[in-house]
Amino acid sequence: MINVSKEFKEKIEYGRFLLYLTITLVDGTVLNLDDSNIWEGGFKIDEGVTESGEFTIGSCIINKMTVVLHDEDEKLSRQVFDGAQVIPYVGIELDNGSIEKIPKGVYEVDSTSYDGDLITLECLDNMHKLDKEYAGVTTTYPATIQTIVTDLCTYCGVVLQSARFDGYNVKLTKRPTNSGITCRQVLSYAMQMICKFAKCDANGKLIIDWFNQQVFEQNALLDGGIFDDDSPYSSGYEADGGTFSPWNTGYEHSSGTFEDMDAFHHIYTLDTLDVAVEDVIISGVQVTAETEDTENGDTFFYGEEGYVLKISGNPFITKENAANFAEYLGKKLIGLIFRPLDASALPDPTVEAGDIAYISDGPSKSYSALVTNLSFDPDDNMSISCDAESPKKTESQRPTELEQTLAKIRKETENTLSAYDLVVQQMSQLAANTLGFHETKIIQDDGSVLVYRHNKPKLSESKIVYKSGIDGFFVTRNYTGKDSTTVWKAGFDSNGNAALNILSVIGIYWDWGYGGTLTLGGEDNKNGVLRILNANGAQIGKWDNTGADITGTVKTITSNGVYAKITGQDITFINGGDDINEQVLMQMGAAISTDSNVADIDLGENTSFGIGGNGREMFQMHPYDDWTTKILGNFEVMSGTKSRVAETQNFSDRLLYCYETPTPMFGDVGCAQTNAEGVAIIDIDPVFAETISTGTEYQVFLQKEGPGDLWIQEKDESYFVVRGTPELKFSWELKCSQKHFEHLRLEEETQRTMVSKDINNAENDYSDIIDGLVNDYDTEMEELINESN
Repeated sequence: MINVSKEFKEKIEYGRFLLYLTITLVDGTVLNLDDSNIWEGGFKIDEGVTESGEFTIGSCIINKMTVVLHDEDEKLSRQVFDGAQVIPYVGIELDNGSIEKIPKGVYEVDSTSYDGDLITLECLDNMHKLDKEYAGVTTTYPATIQTIVTDLCTYCGVVLQSARFDGYNVKLTKRPTNSGITCRQVLSYAMQMICKFAKCDANGKLIIDWFNQQVFEQNALLDGGIFDDDSPYSSGYEADGGTFSPWNTGYEHSSGTFEDMDAFHHIYTLDTLDVAVEDVIISGVQVTAETEDTENGDTFFYGEEGYVLKISGNPFITKENAANFAEYLGKKLIGLIFRPLDASALPDPTVEAGDIAYISDGPSKSYSALVTNLSFDPDDNMSISCDAESPKKTESQRPTELEQTLAKIRKETENTLSAYDLVVQQMSQLAANTLGFHETKIIQDDGSVLVYRHNKPKLSESKIVYKSGIDGFFVTRNYTGKDSTTVWKAGFDSNGNAALNILSVIGIYWDWGYGGTLTLGGEDNKNGVLRILNANGAQIGKWDNTGADITGTVKTITSNGVYAKITGQDITFINGGDDINEQVLMQMGAAISTDSNVADIDLGENTSFGIGGNGREMFQMHPYDDWTTKILGNFEVMSGTKSRVAETQNFSDRLLYCYETPTPMFGDVGCAQTNAEGVAIIDIDPVFAETISTGTEYQVFLQKEGPGDLWIQEKDESYFVVRGTPELKFSWELKCSQKHFEHLRLEEETQRTMVSKDINNAENDYSDIIDGLVNDYDTEMEELINESN
């Protein structure tokens, strides 16, 4: 509803409207046009907040303006109108000769056509800018609806009138990932979640709003019905205002009057009226959660059977939140009463889609109507719709996609503006196209002055008011006529305190701050940076896109008092101020401890895990995705066994233990048979030969598989020879010291410190160990020889 003066309202019924257009071309040229440039009957605005023919929630409809310019002198045909900004005004001449103008939106020329000296401009309001793919918006989920709306508006270059609206703090967990989904569709889904619609206001800003249905509820408190044909009157026939004695039991009841028009319209100058037989009374809400199985999604119901609104196809609705969502909508909508209708009435430029109205057809019939769709033509009748499906259709048919005007997919050649630049641009547009103000000065008893600047000739009829006095400067968009009952939502006082909606600045110096969400970076602000300095100005913390750098200790505390503490290279789990158990040293000297006997470490895909100390890595383990684990370094078992779990078919899983020897050895087994001469030559597997020390003595064990005799005749590095009874089958086993470990035998446990190694120079470490053992052996042999002599 557009606020105008009382005189403007009174003159509407005469229909003498003056039209003005401020057109800013892409090259910056400004054209100021009036009635003389507009073809008679060549101005029309179509707007809506629900889909035509249905009562829908969450609509984000692109409003359309059509203007036909009369270019008799051919000056306008030389201009390029595509992409131009058009701001229309509708004015009325007041008795004092002044012109009161009201803006009717901010539009962009979408297409231009020429027919002789007529130029037709098809224009779309700023809602069309939201027809960009949502994939480019960087909002991180979970996110509040306020964050979702703010981010997509910034991305699309649309100014949000206010970031505070009912339901702004509702949190949504699932990001819509539908292919090709647009920002306008996401906005529509978000609005549906909080029972709102979104539209662009007369100044081109995006507003989040809903029908002021409380007006109907207040004015319905007293209803004596109408004089119908039933007896008694079926619509009601009495209203009780109490008795004269005592009067305190009630003696009056005020439901408001049609003179109180600030919250609704009273439309009674009708040309045609097509009205439904009965009111729509919303009785219930049915919500279907978004699932892959669209035919069998989870459905939740709130309310009663009757006129039921059905919601489905919203990606924000999940199985987890659908029931709460149904209840949320039900509490807002159930009981809403309105009469579906289509009316043709005297044009009224103050009526907007989203307003509410009483439509009167004669002295005895008035219908409560939601202005869901509207077509305004100052030279013709105004078309108003209050759209809703028939009650029968609400039993089965679900609402379709919320669309009314389809915008063409346009080439995005414009540069993306930062949030600050966007506000500056909007402010510049307002400054270039702003209307003047009216001023009222009230002189106080002491001679001081209170100054009011307001949008209508009379202060009492104004809505936008700027008040200035010694204590401050105050602003409201909803002046009630009295300062005491007006909520002043913006301003600043003499102490330097300010109340604002959205603050857009280049820099801020502040001592403290309190709020809900701090967002850094993104889009033109690039990579956000959070820096913390100490009293000396030295940086002690930094968080940017590369990670977080923190000087000092970081603690993560759980609800049960257990917390992790990171200090330098140490990670410690602490309970009640005490370490839970001993630390386990990790690579690079870091440490970790747990409150149990198991420490779970997520290494990622195919990542090694090393343990060491003093700059040397003594143990390295490589776990792989196929359940393979490789260990680099010595592996010792203290006071235990080494075993493998084996599955059995008829018994439980059983442990099979390792065969252990005093010297590290490898073995191989096989079967053979002597030939007719009683000889068998067994080749040592060449791969196996490279793992053992074949240059030293190795052992072969034979097992006969029949009567006769067998023995080892010869042993070579690559084979051994068995001789015995001709054609005798036998089994054999070969055992040999492991390569590089042939000199180890029953070492003391303290020897393990000698085999700790640098992982990058393992072979040299092993050579040093072997050389040391050989020298020790030679020394012992020399001592034995000397003793024997």
